[in-house]
Formats: sequence, C-alpha cells, structure tokens
Amino acid sequence: MRTRTNGFLWRAGLVLLCLCAQAWALNDFSDDPNCVALYNFEAADFTTPSDWIETDPGADISFPARYKVQWSSLNTRNTDSYVYHDYGAGYFSGDFTHKFILNVSGSSNAAGYCWFLANTIDDAIGLRTAGIDYMGLRIYTMAIQLYVSENGTDYTDVTVALSTSTDYYITISRDDDAGANGTGQMTVDIHTGAHHPDGTHIDTLTVDCGAGEQNDFRYFFVTQSSNTGNNYYLTGSCRDYYLDGSRAPIFPIDLLLDAKGDNDLYDNIDANTVDYKQGTQSGQFANADADQAWIEEAYLSDDFPCKGGTSNTSFSVAFWANSPGVDDTRVLGKGNVTNSTNCWCIHLDGTKVYAGIGYNGGASVEALWGTAVLTADQWYHIAFTFDGGTKDWKFRVWDATAGSVVDTTSGTAVNSINVEAGEFWLAHEPGSNVWEFTGVLDEVVIFNDVLTDDQIDDIRGDQEPPGWVGVVYEDDE
Repeated sequence: MRTRTNGFLWRAGLVLLCLCAQAWALNDFSDDPNCVALYNFEAADFTTPSDWIETDPGADISFPARYKVQWSSLNTRNTDSYVYHDYGAGYFSGDFTHKFILNVSGSSNAAGYCWFLANTIDDAIGLRTAGIDYMGLRIYTMAIQLYVSENGTDYTDVTVALSTSTDYYITISRDDDAGANGTGQMTVDIHTGAHHPDGTHIDTLTVDCGAGEQNDFRYFFVTQSSNTGNNYYLTGSCRDYYLDGSRAPIFPIDLLLDAKGDNDLYDNIDANTVDYKQGTQSGQFANADADQAWIEEAYLSDDFPCKGGTSNTSFSVAFWANSPGVDDTRVLGKGNVTNSTNCWCIHLDGTKVYAGIGYNGGASVEALWGTAVLTADQWYHIAFTFDGGTKDWKFRVWDATAGSVVDTTSGTAVNSINVEAGEFWLAHEPGSNVWEFTGVLDEVVIFNDVLTDDQIDDIRGDQEPPGWVGVVYEDDE
C-alpha cells in the first residue's frame, strides 16, 4: 500500500524532506504536465534483492549503484536473462510517462531490452512465440527499437544510429486513447544533455497500438533478453528509472538516502510533532544550532530549476512557514551569496517576504518584494512563481489565522534569472553563518513551471484538483 506522511519525516536521527514514507506517489497536474512536486517520487531502487528478481545464467548483470543496472558482455541473443519487479496487476495502466538514462558502450548485433512491460515472466522471444502481449525498448546493434507486440504481431519503429559511451535521456510516453485505432500510441523521445523537452533532440519514435488492444501491465523488466540462439553481446548501463507517474521528479533523490556525505542534513533537524500544518509533524529549525540542509549541484536532477547547464528558468515554490520574526532570514533557495552563484531564493525579513533573483553571473541579486506585513509566530502558506521567459513573478500568501489570501503582489523583474551550478538549500546556504532561518517549515514543494492561483490553493488545501494524476494518500498511522 502506498502511503503518505506529510511534512518532515524523522527516522533514526535523519530528517527526510519528503511527504511519502514508503512509496512515493506522484502528484501531477495533468492539465499542466510540467507541474511536478519535488517531494514524492523516487527512482527504481535496485538495492533490495527481494524487490527485483534476477535470472542471469552468465552472471553478466550487476547493480553498481542504487539506481543503476549494468551489463558486461551480456549474451542477449543466446540466454534467457532478465531482471524484473512485480508492481501488481494492472499497475501500468492508462496514460504514463517513464524516464531513464541509457549508455551503451558496446553492442555486437545484440538485441536486449532496457525497458520492458509484460504480464508474464519470460524472455521476449518466449512471450512473442506464445502470443503474449508486451511492449519494450530494444537495443539492436547501435540503434533503439520501440516494440509493441500484440497477439504475436510486432509494431515497431527504429532510431537513427547512436554513439557509444554517450548518455541518452529516454522519455517513453503512452497516450492510452490516441493512435490510429484509438487504443493507444507509444512515443519515445531521445535526447542528449537532458530529458525531453530540454537537451538536444536526437530522434522520436512512434508506434500505434493495434485494434482492440488497450493493455495494462504488471511486470517491469529493467533488462530483458531476446534469445534467438545466436551469440551476440551487449555492454552498457541504464540508470535513474522513473516509472510511477507522468513526469520525472525535479527533486534530487539522494536527499532520501542518508545523513552523511554531499547531501548532508546537518545538526539533526528536529521533527516538531506539536506545531504542523499537514500530516503529523513539521521541520523545526533553529539559527542558534545552525540547522540547515542542502543538496550539491551534482545531485540535482536535470529538471531542477536553474540547474547549471540547463535552460530551466521557470519555476514555482510553495511551503508553510511559522517564524518568530527574526531579522532577514533565507528560507530556501538555489545558489550561494558567498560564492557569487545566486540563482533564486525566498527570504523572510521579519515583517515581509521577498524573493531574490540572481543576475550578473550570480554576483548580484534583484529583490522582488511582497507587500503584506506578516505577524510573528503565525502560520503562512507562501507561494512564489517566476516565468523565465517573460520575467513575470507573483506571490500568493495565505494567512492561516485570518483564513484568507493576504498577498498577491506581482510584477516583472528587470533582470533575467541566473542559471549556474550551485547548491539547493534549506534554512541557510552552505558555508554561510548568516541569514539563518529560525522557525518551522512544512509541505515544501518545488515545480518546474508556473502554477496558477487555483493550483496553489489546491496545494495549500492538500486537495486533489480536477485533472489530478496519481493518488495522494494520507498519513500512515
């Protein structure tokens, strides 16, 4: 059962900035597919052996990292070799979009699948021979083939030739009612540098599903052979499979791992089980203890707003905050004043909220001020949006005590936002001992698009707006 715990989750001295305790259901607005919450989606995790069943007679498949599968001269044409996970009957149904990164370092006429859905456990050739439906993405020599196999008939499309040792960002989408037969259309967008629609477009594959076919699937295979009795080998890897929703997350999954290393959560940020807005707890920060959390640039996913080397400059951020009204404090942001790598941040100055937009190569900050006077020791839901194309921005601040929106200030920035490598942080920026936030935070979310007022209000109310994709679960108590 997928469950949700709202707010900051405390486990064994670790604060997880997330809203899901066990399974990570995706909250996505289907009418605006770029609106993706940061807190509730995790890549396929290969570190729990009982979750992934491996058939590997040549011992050629390995998992060198938590979210990565690797093949070393895997004989895809003369063995039944596969790794799969049982997601439950009908799990992959309706519309969906899956993402992962493929890198092939060698393929001697191999024919192995790097993404595969079916309802029966077998090698691809065995399934096709038995007339059992499946769909998959096959690496054949140095090309990618999209396969939809229905009742023993294959519907396919093939890419242009690919280069070896290159990261290809694969986005696989199913529109369940589209296509020539109205039974579904599969689309594969292949990019370098970042997932579709960012990065450099290499090719797009499209296959219409057959008449009368509209399949749901149970098993996901991260590796699948195509045993025809020939000896051909595949070497390479795939990583960062995002399977559970309609878009990959923009928040770095490594924050969910541990309290050590580059993605440290410092000073054991406490869970406040008395004062919170949703769920059963919030995150308590104290400037006297230098409480903070941050994520290094390398751990940010490709869709994160203002990630270095990308063009992601439109975003929305929303959170609940309750502060005693200390001097100017930085609540959260990306970039670093000390290192002149400012991208964006949200401040509380004791009486008002404002956003800082980095420009001049990150060396300067333009302040975009809200107008409402905020009261200390009181809950506010603060949302800020920025359109990277028009430079239009707005605040939407809800006063929980008054029960109303108290700030809708908007405007157009003078400067374009800076895009540069730099940390994402909470409470105060890494390496700094100034602007330290004191207070309570809850329900922190970031989106890589501009939210509407209605969408912001739905988030604040923990509601499911019309067109909501996925299921939001309540606390797991």
